[in-house]
Amino acid sequence: MPEPKNRLTVVGTVYHQVPQGEPDSFESRFVRGLEDEEQPYRRQTKVGEKWKAIDFGWLESVGYLVIRNEAGKGRTTKPTDEEKAALAKKVLELTLDTNEEDCWDVLPGESFQGNTRYWKNLFIRSQSGVIDYTLYAVPR
Repeated sequence: MPEPKNRLTVVGTVYHQVPQGEPDSFESRFVRGLEDEEQPYRRQTKVGEKWKAIDFGWLESVGYLVIRNEAGKGRTTKPTDEEKAALAKKVLELTLDTNEEDCWDVLPGESFQGNTRYWKNLFIRSQSGVIDYTLYAVPR
């Protein structure tokens, strides 16, 4: 097989720290070649409380996916307690089956990422109101 022209690089570190303790960290990094030479699909959009199939634009295959919950981003003032409570409800839900209660939660300001072969069956919704989110999909 010829050397792939495009590649995916992912670098991330997760930290957990208890009060008066040293942080524990876990690093995840990898590089892999991509089969497709198509460009990634990036879209900033909104979703409400009804399940909606995720639109992957022109991509015919998805090899890696990132969905970032943009709720609360860009604030320039300190939120009130009421605003904090409202923001905490701005959770995105991702599922493969809208008839099941099992789903992945994407909290405000956080992201979900990974690789699934079921990307065509991925649905998204908000737990409360309308939420801005960013979709970044890399071809297979």
